[in-house]
Amino acid sequence: MGGCQINFTIAIDFTGSNGDPRSPMSLHYINPQGCNEYLAAIWAVGNVIQDYDSDKMFPAFGFGAQVPPTWQVSHEFPLNFNPSDPFCAGIEGVAFAYQQCLLQVKLYGPTNFSPIINHVAHFGREALQQQTASVSCKTT
Repeated sequence: MGGCQINFTIAIDFTGSNGDPRSPMSLHYINPQGCNEYLAAIWAVGNVIQDYDSDKMFPAFGFGAQVPPTWQVSHEFPLNFNPSDPFCAGIEGVAFAYQQCLLQVKLYGPTNFSPIINHVAHFGREALQQQTASVSCKTT
């Protein structure tokens, strides 16, 4: 309310340490009710944060997976597979992109989220250049 704009960026760990998504022991396993640990976290955090992001367009990334079509390991890929526009419309868009992405990638590794941190830091540097608010906040 005092001019603080929060830009919410999501990054999801697709490393093999999460376990086989087909196994109920995996954090990526989608149960018969259509939920898993990652979706629960996306909804829980996203439903609170989204009201503080004016455009409700959230960049969402994955890391640690082999990504089609080359199956190279990537430590920074957009969940929607659109590098020129990694934004998802609302938390619903993030959840949908995650579910679609999970069907297409192969969990791999290692855990390396420094490219994601650098990407978000770049967003923060860009926000500092904006003169639209008296205070600028960044969170991930």
